[in-house]
Amino acid sequence: MARQLLYHDEPGKPSPEDYIHTTQPKERAEILLRLQTLCDIPITEWPKGWIKHLKGKLWEFKYKSHRIFYFLQTEKIVVVHAMMKVGRRTPRNDIDLAERRMANYLELPDDTEKARNTKGRR
Repeated sequence: MARQLLYHDEPGKPSPEDYIHTTQPKERAEILLRLQTLCDIPITEWPKGWIKHLKGKLWEFKYKSHRIFYFLQTEKIVVVHAMMKVGRRTPRNDIDLAERRMANYLELPDDTEKARNTKGRR
């Protein structure tokens, strides 16, 4: 089982959690339910239509036009960015932002420091 973490590294800028909480109530409930499902079931059982590999360790969770960028670390799902996809392709600047936040998280010295910079949900 994985533990879901919602993370942002830029004070004053919207976090993935902020984005999720601005979605319509029914969509928000479904996004949170699906994220919790990903936390509760083995990775080998994750529905293929929900996820897409982007590059390196970075993955994308999809629900309708919403995109949640995350990576896996040990027993954690670390969410680093969320956005509404408008066109056919995910904008490069959104992928860059997700990669920057992932790199920032991975550079933190230890679990104590990471815990201070991460909002957790279970």
